Amino acid sequence: MFSYSVISELVGVLAKNSGRVLWSIHCGDTPEDAFNADAREEGVWTAGRNNAQHPRARGQAMYLKLSSVDAVGWAYESAYLILNRLGRTRV
Repeated sequence: MFSYSVISELVGVLAKNSGRVLWSIHCGDTPEDAFNADAREEGVWTAGRNNAQHPRARGQAMYLKLSSVDAVGWAYESAYLILNRLGRTRV
């Protein structure tokens, strides 16, 4: 069963010599809605471990999209996020 959640913290880690990456979070009631949604929050990550972000994005389905900022290659190592459940979906 789907439930509404909010992303309370997001931390990205890129490789040591990575180029910059634009991250964005897309939310919706279904995975398809989230995939087609405009970015709810966005920011830029640089090489290494980045500072924690607090996007407060919410929805039933969410995507984290990564794209290049520069004409330089980039390498994603990891990301972690903390989700807080807000409640069950009402039909």
